[in-house]
Amino acid sequence: PWAASGRPGGGLRIGVARDAAFNFYYPENLQALEDGGAELVFLDLAADRRLPDIDLLYIGGGFPETQGERLARNAELMERLRRRVAAGLPVYAECGGLMYLGRRIEWRGRTFPMLGVIDWDFVLEGRPQGHGYSRLRVERPTPFYAPGEEISGHEFHYSRPVPLQPKAGERLACRVLRGSGFDGERDGLCRGTVFGTYTHVHALGQPAWAARLLRAAREARHAAASGSSA
Repeated sequence: PWAASGRPGGGLRIGVARDAAFNFYYPENLQALEDGGAELVFLDLAADRRLPDIDLLYIGGGFPETQGERLARNAELMERLRRRVAAGLPVYAECGGLMYLGRRIEWRGRTFPMLGVIDWDFVLEGRPQGHGYSRLRVERPTPFYAPGEEISGHEFHYSRPVPLQPKAGERLACRVLRGSGFDGERDGLCRGTVFGTYTHVHALGQPAWAARLLRAAREARHAAASGSSA
């Protein structure tokens, strides 16, 4: 059920990573989540030691490689976040946020361990690996989009994803219709309640985007409440 406000996100708390590493967010995206009734809780993934009580984590784009050492040093927050993800916390990550979910980031001869909830490394190259408008078709179930739906936006990234031994249930769920994605053909990496993509979505161009995130957050909250009362 919705909160008393009648808005789908009423009472929900959406964590937003906003710091020196992750700072590319369309204001309209954040506004759309607030308009849906959610409270935004901003996190600094390099500095914060504790994970606040949130129903979903949104990690936008940025340059995590430039803060790789600080992010990697924050082992306390990473461990808390790994446990929350394993327990079903939905995560929506774009570009730089996607890189943070992986095993390692390699940049200028240095390697930084990251969250490791997906089995990919991300290697920064000297020239863009994807740049321009993008369009994806969802072909397999994801935590936020259903098969047959399309995702439109843009991508601009220097990172090259390198697959490792895939975790159980890990899949690339989207077909690239325009753009580069992971390998020119696929994008939309999913595992459990985690979804990562190179495509930056604008809420005005994807009117149902915020509602999808709020629905996933609400379902996760209900699942957690049911589990704790069982």
